[in-house]
Amino acid sequence: MVVAQLHDVPWTRKHDLPGAPLFPSVPTIYYPSSLGDVIEICKSRPARQNLKAAGSHWALSNAAVSDNAFIETHDPNNRFQAMDKTRYDIVPKCLHPQIIGFLKRFPPNQFDEKHPNENEGMYFVHFETGKRIFQLYSELDRGEEGIPESLASKLIREGNPECAGPWALPTLGGAGGQTVFGALNTGTHGGDHRMAPIADAVVALHLVADGGKHYWIEPSVVFFRQLETPLTDEDAVKKSTEEWEEWSSSTSATRKSSMPCSSQRADSA
Repeated sequence: MVVAQLHDVPWTRKHDLPGAPLFPSVPTIYYPSSLGDVIEICKSRPARQNLKAAGSHWALSNAAVSDNAFIETHDPNNRFQAMDKTRYDIVPKCLHPQIIGFLKRFPPNQFDEKHPNENEGMYFVHFETGKRIFQLYSELDRGEEGIPESLASKLIREGNPECAGPWALPTLGGAGGQTVFGALNTGTHGGDHRMAPIADAVVALHLVADGGKHYWIEPSVVFFRQLETPLTDEDAVKKSTEEWEEWSSSTSATRKSSMPCSSQRADSA
């Protein structure tokens, strides 16, 4: 597998002066477009090459600056395919039966003049790390009922049409150009002072580590109202890793985001 890459090219952040890149030349920039690409980069990196992943370069800090090799999950110049797909191999296929049962039994209220409560309901979406915030909230607002393999379609087939959407993140920052994962790592919060930051909506991570090993990480139980259950079915997740093992001979799954995110009912007025 050959991952797209450039060598000896400039690297800059969104807020740097035009024509004055932060680094006039960096040794290597990788442009993965899939989970398999990220596994390959981590598995075959040269000795002493340090990797650092970047989002869309919105951070004012040096959070995305690498010692030598950069991984672009969403090319800010849009020359290469971003890692921004929504995935359906874990959500809904591997969600724990109690989670599915709860979502079927408790449809969320619409957000309108009769039901003004904020953050009503629960919905999970699993997406790759390069998806930008505006992409995610646009997709959630549109709903997923037209996608047969989505959680919304599964719940509609099983008797809960209210889960079709629209949905939304419980809070947002002041702009939507950041990648979601970049917003998590830099503490993006926005003006909703009564609400937790975007990072608190994350319920699991799919982590790719050195050597191409990768791990599904989630809390031992999820709490919501009277519900106390694992997020996923561990056996189903392990079965799903069979296709991941095509990319890595050393794969692990553990119960402790690709990233599921708990979303809330959006304004449907």
